[in-house]
Amino acid sequence: MLLLIKLPRKSKLLAEFIGILLGDGHISNYYISIILSSAEVEYREYIKRLIHNLFGITPVLFRHKDKKAVSIIVNSKSLVEFCERVGFEKGNKVTHQVDIPKWIKEDKNFARECIRGLVDTDGCFFNHSYIVGGKRYSYLEDCFYQRFGSTQVISS
Repeated sequence: MLLLIKLPRKSKLLAEFIGILLGDGHISNYYISIILSSAEVEYREYIKRLIHNLFGITPVLFRHKDKKAVSIIVNSKSLVEFCERVGFEKGNKVTHQVDIPKWIKEDKNFARECIRGLVDTDGCFFNHSYIVGGKRYSYLEDCFYQRFGSTQVISS
């Protein structure tokens, strides 16, 4: 039986959801999952509400006993197919070089929300400070963690 979902229009909420998937999401043949730290209770509940508001379905939680992690899971081939239509591929996002969809890149409001989802799941901001020639320099940088173990620092 195919679980039908509500198909959302392009919106800031959908752009944020795509950012979340780009960060901590995974798409398989029959479900999507988003893995978070078990300590992120409020954010986990926010994502569950976001998915319900966008697609009209309620995700389930899976607690990883051997790790301090929780998966938000939606068992829906319809949602998998929707994600593929907006530019995702099943499997490893890094291997597939999944990118932010063009419709998000072309709208600064959508882009901002997508980046919010990415930063909330895989990013952080920090103050980079150093001294050169006796003078202190300081500026804000952002950092995104990549799943294959390296860290990429992108200056803001």
